[in-house]
Amino acid sequence: MEQFQKRIDIDKITYNRERETMNHLQRPTLWRLLQKVHNDERGAISIETILVLAVIAIPILIFILKFGWPKVKEIFEEGLENLEGASDEVTNPSS
Repeated sequence: MEQFQKRIDIDKITYNRERETMNHLQRPTLWRLLQKVHNDERGAISIETILVLAVIAIPILIFILKFGWPKVKEIFEEGLENLEGASDEVTNPSS
């Protein structure tokens, strides 16, 4: 019985070695690689989410830059002028 068990173990080892050798001989072709990448769905939800957010955000950004930027620029320029006036009052106090 023990000899029979050893023979089964040896056959398993031989089978696994042959299988590994066959795996090494079967090099992945470009087609198999593309199929593997195509069938892999990990990260698909995050990519879809990014695309949906981009489709929403890009028109909003275009609208803001086209119509809102002159107002924003005006507010910043007014703030800079006020800041310059305040700095002049600090450096040259009119007493």
